This record gives sequence, structure tokens and C-alpha cells, in this order.
Amino acid sequence: MLKTDINLLTKFCRKLLFSSLILSSPLALAEDFTIERLSLFVSDGANVYENRPLNTAINTLPSNISVDFQTKTDANGDTVWQWNLKNKSKVNYNNLRITGLIDVDLDAPGNTFFNEYGSLLSLSAPSGYIAPDKWEISEPGYLKGDLITRASHGSLKNTSVYNDASTTDDPAMALSIDIGNLRAGQEIIAVATLARNSTIGLTQQDSITSPKTFFNFYAKKGYFDRAYPDMVQGGLLTTGSAIKEGNVWVWGFRGSS
Repeated sequence: MLKTDINLLTKFCRKLLFSSLILSSPLALAEDFTIERLSLFVSDGANVYENRPLNTAINTLPSNISVDFQTKTDANGDTVWQWNLKNKSKVNYNNLRITGLIDVDLDAPGNTFFNEYGSLLSLSAPSGYIAPDKWEISEPGYLKGDLITRASHGSLKNTSVYNDASTTDDPAMALSIDIGNLRAGQEIIAVATLARNSTIGLTQQDSITSPKTFFNFYAKKGYFDRAYPDMVQGGLLTTGSAIKEGNVWVWGFRGSS
């Protein structure tokens, strides 16, 4: 058997097993998609790191960058994943780019996972967050394609290989953000969302049945565990300074007791 055939069979068996587990659970009627992979990639141009929290958990980030991952459900019932990455070292990480990649299979138990396509809605983020500047929808690389490899470096092509019902396969979605420098003690909050309806981010659709998913990824950077002036206990705010990091202003305060 050819290596590519083995890879395809392995993925199909894994997805078939995962789909059967979903179908046997109480959530089967509420969900018509499964998540094969969710990855947060961090690259500085020379090194590549990954945090993969779902299914097979993987974390290759340096030990001096702490990771706190949370899964939430918002008021609309959509899924929100949040990574808090903190630079606990005394040195800066420069020229960082972070990329969120998701591999979603829509209605796969009913009609396989080879009939999907997707498109860009807009590169946008909520107020106070940095929006992605690169995107791509294409084959991840299990059988063909190389999206996972390029997403790890943030080298996305700003295109959808499968952009309508006449060009379908098993794509994944990726969005990338230029973070710039991460100073000692500074933190990145990276957020990925998977929604039923949206006007921003990327969308993926099954060409046979109706399910759609909407993926977005955005981030912000700062010293989020520092006290603000109205939170200072027993002290007075004496000096302050502002540093612009990319699209984010970071304030530093000095207090006295």
C-alpha cells in the first residue's frame, strides 16, 4: 500500500471513530461538525512553536513562556478558545507572528469530509484587539497540501484553494497576526472563535448539506496583571510612560506607598 493511501486511511479511521463517539453522545443532535485540529503557532522567523490543546495535546513553546488555555461559550452559544501567553523571562522575544489554524469537518458522518469549501469574509477584530493580516483556506497536508507547515511560519497566501461548490475537498482554515516584540513580563491574549453566524473572519461550508462554520482569530498584547490607577492599594501613582508595540499602546506605571 502506498504511503499516501496509508495516510488517507489513517485519517479516515480516526475521523470515523471520533464521529461515532460524537454521535453516541447527548450532543450529537446539537452538533453537525467535528474538530480535527486546533493549533496556535508562534514563530520568530527562525523558530516555530505550537500549542495544540484539543484531541492530542501538544505544547512546544519555550519553558519561559507560560500558557493558560481556556474554552468558553459566549452568549450566542458559539465556542471561544483563549490562550494567555506570558513571557516570564528577562529577555525580549522579537518579530513574533502568531497563527491560528483549525481543521473542521462538516457533517462528515453523513457525506464524508471531501466536499467542503470556504471563503474570506473580512480581516477584522473586536475593539482593542489586533486583527489578522494574513489568511488561507486549503488542504492541511495530511494527504496533500502544506497549510499546516506554512501556517507554522505564518506564511499564508491570502487565498482559498476551494472557494465555491465546484471546487471542494477537505480544507482547513488559518489566520495570522503580526505581534511584533514580546517584552519581558509582557503577555499575549490570543482568541479563536467558531461561530454559526458571523460577518467577519473565514467561513467553511458543506457543499451537499447546509452546515456552515465561521472562524476568527485575533489578539492583544500588554501587561495585563499590572494594577491600574483605580486599583492601587495604599499607594499613589507617581509616574507613567507609554510604549507603542505594533498596534497596541502599553502603559507602565511606578507607584509609591
